[in-house]
Amino acid sequence: MVPAFVRAGVSPESIPALSMRMRFGRDSWEEGGINWDTEAGIVLRNAKGRWKKKPVALVGFKPDWDMLIVEQLQGVGGKKKVFSSIRWERLLVWLLVTLAQETGWYDEVCIVPARKLHWYDHPVGKKFKIKDSKKRAIRLKEHQTRLSARYDGTARALGFKWDGHRELWVHKLKTG
Repeated sequence: MVPAFVRAGVSPESIPALSMRMRFGRDSWEEGGINWDTEAGIVLRNAKGRWKKKPVALVGFKPDWDMLIVEQLQGVGGKKKVFSSIRWERLLVWLLVTLAQETGWYDEVCIVPARKLHWYDHPVGKKFKIKDSKKRAIRLKEHQTRLSARYDGTARALGFKWDGHRELWVHKLKTG
């Protein structure tokens, strides 16, 4: 494991065993608590124990000519042990960048900013189905802050650059 993905103060022994797999297929499907919104992705899974092979988190992306565009970073609820020890968003995006670099097929990996996601202004779940408009507005703002940290924060942390013309976070891959 690359140390940049381990949270401060976490001992290597406390990190749960994880594995990954690539998935290509339909535009949308559900698997183990993850609702896929993209046609391709990398899934982080438990490697041992009772929940072996169950998804923990994913990076969903779409290939678009010479680039891969990250459109989904989703964790499965109830995985505090995993999420408290690693920065899974960074790990999954880093894996995607590494795979894209190794294939030589792509010139860049991009991340959609949180505010451009459908779910940014249209969250789902019980906590958003409340009648009190003030509470709903507070929850929406909290949700948007989390998404911004997840997408925009991950892009910044991994050195992606903002392209205002395309409105994407961009990481240019080394060619040659």
